[in-house]
Amino acid sequence: MAEFNKIISTLLNDVIQAQHEANLYAGSLRNEYREGGKANGFTLPYATIGNIELNLKYGIENAESQREQVETDYQKLYSFLKNFSHQTAKVTIAGIISSIKAVDVATDGEAQRIWVLLSEESKEYRKLLTYLSRRIYSRLISGIGVVLDGQGSLLTEPLVTLLCSIIRSDFLCLPDIEGLFNRKKSRQSREEVENNAVSMLRPFVEEQVSGYNFSTKRIVPTADVIVDSAGLEKVPAECIHSIRLKLSLPDSSNYVEPHNEKQ
Repeated sequence: MAEFNKIISTLLNDVIQAQHEANLYAGSLRNEYREGGKANGFTLPYATIGNIELNLKYGIENAESQREQVETDYQKLYSFLKNFSHQTAKVTIAGIISSIKAVDVATDGEAQRIWVLLSEESKEYRKLLTYLSRRIYSRLISGIGVVLDGQGSLLTEPLVTLLCSIIRSDFLCLPDIEGLFNRKKSRQSREEVENNAVSMLRPFVEEQVSGYNFSTKRIVPTADVIVDSAGLEKVPAECIHSIRLKLSLPDSSNYVEPHNEKQ
């Protein structure tokens, strides 16, 4: 097929070059007409290469050969990532809240209000879970080239790095959560919470992606395409085919003197 493509590319290159040279010639004529006086409303000569029809013959050999092609099963991958995002969001919310509570005995009314809001039975928790799950899924899809290796397996470290980035930008920055770090009784810094998140997520991610592979193998038929005349002479007549190509080029009559030319 490479030789076939080369023929088509060479042909198109010649056509484009010929059209360009014709336009340059028309442009030079335009300047010559101007030198002799006004050319108001006068259509200048131009050259346009019209329709071209080609009948290319090619031969096929080794049509029975096949090759194995490895592809990513994106339907399977996206289905997995959707469930993975939901489970990761649940673990993240529970883990970070537990991490904050472990060093900050929340006794004041504002903190208690936040813990109640984020309890698993609350409407706010379900909204947060949906929000975080969708954010994780969206970031995973956009960064799929980073977290998926060439063999179709998900990489733990890039996944953990991406998830921690999401936690920082889409969870810890939420007003209610961020407010917990500003309370006087909070003895745990934001950085410590992030470090705990990494320690929490790494084993979880390893367990979730272990044993999964999203590559699939497909058998693709192949054939040798012969286009040169010497090669075609050696090919049996029943193995020779033809293909008709028609090239329709736009009208390039652009060189018309404008009617509002100054006298």
